[in-house]
Amino acid sequence: MLCPVCQEKQHRVGGLFSLYFLLFVAVMGGLFAAFDQKTMIGALLLNLALLQVLVFLSTVLHELGHLACAQLAGLRVFGIELGWGRCIADFYTGPLRWQVRALPFGGMAYATMRETASYRLRQSLFVIGGPMVNVVLILLAIGSFKSDEQLSDVMAQGLSPGMMLFVANAGLLALSLWPHKFSRSQGQAPNDALLLWRIWKQPESEIAQAPVYWYYYEADYCRRKRSYAQAEKWVTEGLERFPDSFLLLCERVAILDDQRDYRTGLELSERLLSRSAEQPGLEPLLLSNVAYFCTLTGESNLIGRADESSQRGMEGMPWAPAVKGTRGAVLLKLGRYDEALQLLKEALAAHKERADGATCACWLAEGYLALNETAQARRYLGMARRLDPYCSLIEPVAGRLPAADAST
Repeated sequence: MLCPVCQEKQHRVGGLFSLYFLLFVAVMGGLFAAFDQKTMIGALLLNLALLQVLVFLSTVLHELGHLACAQLAGLRVFGIELGWGRCIADFYTGPLRWQVRALPFGGMAYATMRETASYRLRQSLFVIGGPMVNVVLILLAIGSFKSDEQLSDVMAQGLSPGMMLFVANAGLLALSLWPHKFSRSQGQAPNDALLLWRIWKQPESEIAQAPVYWYYYEADYCRRKRSYAQAEKWVTEGLERFPDSFLLLCERVAILDDQRDYRTGLELSERLLSRSAEQPGLEPLLLSNVAYFCTLTGESNLIGRADESSQRGMEGMPWAPAVKGTRGAVLLKLGRYDEALQLLKEALAAHKERADGATCACWLAEGYLALNETAQARRYLGMARRLDPYCSLIEPVAGRLPAADAST
């Protein structure tokens, strides 16, 4: 069985192959259409390329359908994710977060509610919003057909946006209605049909806990906007309703990290580690969190704890970029620079989120500073700024660069 990162690499290779194949088909189709007027090869290839483009555009509209129906149902839409793999763009339009990923296949919308009145009906409306858009696009495509038009004839005669729009949305609708899981940035996720089935099978005890996600996403939105007081307000209010929520406490850890309150972050991380039995499979990540905060405090008496915790985290989850990155940071503090830099580079290459990549780049800059290689340190610090200019580690690392370097 492949580890999660190996599975991700396998999916990424398949996605890249599909993307390059699309470009190849488009180029070859153009060449055949220009120089070979006697056969239907050029028209066929161009229609295939157009089909893939329309699949992506229809996916965008599918996600916007989820958004529109979520708003009708009174849900708060927190984000839309387009494609999968490494994040290449992360921005907000008002309160809505957009994430555009490197491979333009698939998408997902994130929405939840603060109160659970009419939960099943409201969630169902949100879910069916996407497939409803595909149905509308199919009807529009059918309306553009000629009465005697056939797919084989269309493919041979030239570009046919109407027919390709029909095929694209018929395929997307079929994928939505066939219950299955698919790969997303946060792991496996249910598709629309499977999610709809789960909504109506969901026990009342789980429904009662659903608003936890509303508080989590609101706090995370405020944290990313650097409104830390408001982020803490939502975490506190959420914990008043759902005492000791693991998810909300993890968000508080992230807030403390951003605010450089490393001692409090360590205490809370240790508290979460003591509850690792509640979250099967997360112990290596929780150990890594403890090690990370031990390292960030700068207290020499905690480096042994950081070493032991990060090593245990690596033994339990050696493929996780966050665990690798933490182990690399600890090894830097231990003066084991070659091992540290290698792990940090591997973590940087594997991270899909820009903020995580910026953190790794800062640690690499610090490692090269320790080796007096200021040019490399400057390079990685610049990378961190490009990935996430608000990364809390940028300022401390920049402060240790020579004056001429710190300003670049």
